Amino acid sequence: MLRFIKPLSTASCLLLLIAFSAGSVLARGVGPRAYFGQEPQQTQTGDKAEKRKARRARKAEAAKDAKPDQPNTTKEGGSKFAGDTVDIVGDKQQKNGDLWTYEGYVIATLADIRLQADRVTYNDTTGDMVAEGNVIFDQGPDQRVTARRAEINWTSRKGTFWESTGFTDRTQTGEYVFFTADRVEKTGPLTYEMYNAEVTACEDVVPKWRFSSKRAELKMGDRVTLHGSVFRVKTLPVFMLPYTWIPATKKERKSGFLLPTTGTSNQKGRTLKTAYYQTLGDSADITFRGDIYTQRGIGMGAEFRAQTDEKSFLRLGVFTVKDRLFGPPGDNQGGTAFVGDGVQYLPHGWLAVGNVSLVTSLQFRQVFSDDISQVVDPRRQSTFYANNNTGNFSFNFLASNETTTVFNLAQDPLAVPGGGNNVDIGIRQAPEIDTTIFPRRIIDKLPIYFSFDSSIGALKRKETVDGNVVLDTPGAVQRFDIQPKITVPLATVAGVAVTPSLSFRETFYTSSIDPQVPQFDPDRFTFNSNDPRLDPNNAQFNPVVKLFDPSAFDPIVQQNLSRHYAELAVDVRPPSLEKTFTNGDGTPRFKHLIEPYFTYRVIRGIGEEFDKIIRFDDRDAVANTNEVEYAVVNRFYSVQYVSDLTRKKKRRLRGQPNQMNPVTPGRDSDDSDNKTKSRKTRKQGKPDSKQGPPDSARSGEGQQPVTPAEKNQETAENPQEKPKAAAKDDAKSDSPEQEKKKPELETGTPAELNRAGVDDQDKRVGKAKKDLNESENDATTAGNVDSPPQAYEFLTIKVAQKYFFDRTFGGALIEGQRNQFYPINTLSGYTFGGHARSFSPVNVAVRYRPLSAVYADIRMDVGAEDGVRDITVGAGVRKDKLSVSGSYYLSRRIELQPNTFEAGTFPGNQITTTAQYGDELHGLYVGTRIGYDFTDRFVSEGEISKGRLRNSRSYVGWGWDCCGVQFNYNTFKAGLRNESAFSFTFTLAGLGSYGTDQFSQLGGGQGGRKRGKKNRNSGADDWP
Repeated sequence: MLRFIKPLSTASCLLLLIAFSAGSVLARGVGPRAYFGQEPQQTQTGDKAEKRKARRARKAEAAKDAKPDQPNTTKEGGSKFAGDTVDIVGDKQQKNGDLWTYEGYVIATLADIRLQADRVTYNDTTGDMVAEGNVIFDQGPDQRVTARRAEINWTSRKGTFWESTGFTDRTQTGEYVFFTADRVEKTGPLTYEMYNAEVTACEDVVPKWRFSSKRAELKMGDRVTLHGSVFRVKTLPVFMLPYTWIPATKKERKSGFLLPTTGTSNQKGRTLKTAYYQTLGDSADITFRGDIYTQRGIGMGAEFRAQTDEKSFLRLGVFTVKDRLFGPPGDNQGGTAFVGDGVQYLPHGWLAVGNVSLVTSLQFRQVFSDDISQVVDPRRQSTFYANNNTGNFSFNFLASNETTTVFNLAQDPLAVPGGGNNVDIGIRQAPEIDTTIFPRRIIDKLPIYFSFDSSIGALKRKETVDGNVVLDTPGAVQRFDIQPKITVPLATVAGVAVTPSLSFRETFYTSSIDPQVPQFDPDRFTFNSNDPRLDPNNAQFNPVVKLFDPSAFDPIVQQNLSRHYAELAVDVRPPSLEKTFTNGDGTPRFKHLIEPYFTYRVIRGIGEEFDKIIRFDDRDAVANTNEVEYAVVNRFYSVQYVSDLTRKKKRRLRGQPNQMNPVTPGRDSDDSDNKTKSRKTRKQGKPDSKQGPPDSARSGEGQQPVTPAEKNQETAENPQEKPKAAAKDDAKSDSPEQEKKKPELETGTPAELNRAGVDDQDKRVGKAKKDLNESENDATTAGNVDSPPQAYEFLTIKVAQKYFFDRTFGGALIEGQRNQFYPINTLSGYTFGGHARSFSPVNVAVRYRPLSAVYADIRMDVGAEDGVRDITVGAGVRKDKLSVSGSYYLSRRIELQPNTFEAGTFPGNQITTTAQYGDELHGLYVGTRIGYDFTDRFVSEGEISKGRLRNSRSYVGWGWDCCGVQFNYNTFKAGLRNESAFSFTFTLAGLGSYGTDQFSQLGGGQGGRKRGKKNRNSGADDWP
């Protein structure tokens, strides 16, 4: 027999007496364990709520200390899950046989299930419970069902709810899915059947959108299935769906049919697009799609996506169009496109990247692609490469196939205005292996550095003009290239740094070109025997034009060829000049730094083999030269706080440390870190939105920033807080990222010798910045609440030019022909080698970025005789809800003599602008992107177009908290495309974004990926 010591027995009796006198009722298990005592007196005073709260506290204490020897009935109707018990707490209780009745504030719990009601009747034999009045049934932190009445069996965990509402787990994008129903039957632990149900993600009394259905099935944390549903906007029915599946899970990917989308086009008619999305495990999926063009035909496609690991992925897509099945007759422009790309990170530092773009014809891509970049891009490219960088060694494997289509404008003055030929140039490298040894010191005590570059591969080149082959090399022209290099940085003398380098190069080919065989020129040859230029009796007769026979004019010679040359380069960096400009009160305003440099280069050894080399890539286009390049780089620095660059703020006198490190203007990701560090947050005393139900989380989610006055008050109340913040700033300024120094040449990085003498130049730049920082440090006062100030380069202007001692580059430059080879192509992206010259055009590059939200870049070439040859401008500004950006480029066709133009120059005058105003998540937003071509084009014989709209995209939308809609109008007028189309995008929070833009046929696209309100695509371009 078990005996208790007297003190323990006395304490137990006292606890039981307290429990009885409190009138509490505590039940455990399916059969309640009741404590009988006096009924609580009903108070009539105004403090009734406070007394009830006190009673509940006493009940909780009594329940905690209750003893197991008190009456219970768990042996009858116990839970089928061992160890599970039902706890019931109520204000009043009574027992009548097997029935227990609880009234007042009644709470019943079992594991993660919690039920709350005004009145509960419980049968301790069968486990049946009837709950009435304000019934709330919670299962987990993110699932809730409310009802007027509920009948639940705690043994089977099944039941029925009347006049119920509820919500499911949060979705991947953070929303809840809400539902209401006349009757809900709980058919399992996580499954429900709903009758006369409505489903939405909106929290309004009258939802902005909803699905209504006579019968629906709900699986908590998974999905809602509706049979015979009607989609409504407010109270207006929009369309009916026989079967609707809505995700209600934190897993974003679920299989099913996507909403059909539609649009209109003046070329394709009405378009209808449908798609089916199928998951393939946790890391792969496939989307099948079908398109109908009422004026053209039908399209079918599929896209496969896989995430092979955290950083690696694979994407494959195919799209085909059967054209001219409907509508008026015309040219069949249908075809098939196969696209794919993938990235795979492999062990031991290997990286494999693949990109495939196979199209049956360029016109098919131009007509049926939804991406303007694909419409105007003349390239079709497939590439695979593998890379490994180990220490100072780099290994690269390449396999590629690229075809470029260019339009060659006729030069014959008797030709049709605007006429010409389509030239296809195909280059295949399969395979090619490149190895590189980065600069490395040969002898530890001597500043002599050795580097090495080599390549071996099998290549092919094929050229066609209007479909006729004019050049076709063997299937595998072998090429072996090797180039060792020695670099010797000399000691600095009087601040002048001199770095000479010497390299030798040998390149071997198994095939070459016979320069004596004339190559195809559309102004001298023709493939058509009926060409009027061959008929002496025709007014267009031209005795120069001949009939081209590919077999008679085959220039390829299967004969070995070797090219070898030496290159000497001397880089000279004189001392930089600097001046600090001050304000009226003597404080520094900005610093101007001038950095001149000279580079002398000579290449010797290339002879007649220059004309015999087949041009595959830049390794083959090298000519003799004797030149000097000189330039002046102007840099402008100012002292800026991060807050001055990223947000509008009142100017204050702030102290600054003695050392400041240069920074470049940060993007949003950089700015966000600084913003986070410059503000404090305070608790709101509200539940966590990720754990609490939506009614307690939506009203005040997140933390609010403290105002400067509140922050000062907090600092005054916590005097130790300010030294901690200062210590953090000091630690930040001394962090390894900011104290990084330029790597020495022994480390073997590729950037070591990008500028000779760069170490000495960096020392001078660093000294100038340090002087500026030290002079600025004189204006020191208290109240520095931002991160340390930085020496900020807000403006850079570079002016460069070349002088050629050898005007013809050893005979490689041919007058009247486009000449683009090394080293003439190192100064500018535009060619200027159409004729021999001593001075190159002056290349000007300007970069201006005073704030992270304002930028401007200008590139131009200016000739001494022909003025501005070309110019490229990019600029943008962003403020609050408004963002505007644009780009402009101009190229001139340089006229040397009347009706004689410099080869390689072409006319071009195009502008692209993008503007957006508003927030796509809240309220109205509008935007547009316009591309306009001002270039003169021949429309027909004798008719010239002065300008035309190349492409445009305009959109207007409205974003709500639970949905959004966007309407788009697109125009294309490029190549074979002259089309205008209307489309839309409709977003439902928690479900996704559906519309005409959801899947790009030829470029892959989202492919069924669901997007919530937090990442809705407005159609605007990313900030550059």
